Amino acid sequence: MKPDVVAPGVGILSSVPGDGFRTSAGTSMAGPHVAGLVALLWSADPSLIGDIDRTERLITETARPRALAVACPAQDRPCACTPQGLLDQAPNNVYGYGVADALAAVRAALKLSE
Repeated sequence: MKPDVVAPGVGILSSVPGDGFRTSAGTSMAGPHVAGLVALLWSADPSLIGDIDRTERLITETARPRALAVACPAQDRPCACTPQGLLDQAPNNVYGYGVADALAAVRAALKLSE
């Protein structure tokens, strides 16, 4: 199943050449959110540094689930190769485990480091 999680990637304020700013969209906007989340997690609990499996697990376990019904409202056909009866399930092939939740992930990391 892919993706594992999703991150904000639409209407993201970004710098542009010439000392300007504009909103942009796409994976190049979502990727830095996840990289920043990893930096936050590793700062909150240094024992996570380099431990990709534990870091990924924290991110997926604390993601806010998002059902496919959000992406495929009232359709008569499956969305993203998912049978209609499973549109309310997470993980799924559109949102994975859900939207990355930095606050929840850092709280979980701090709790683990206690």
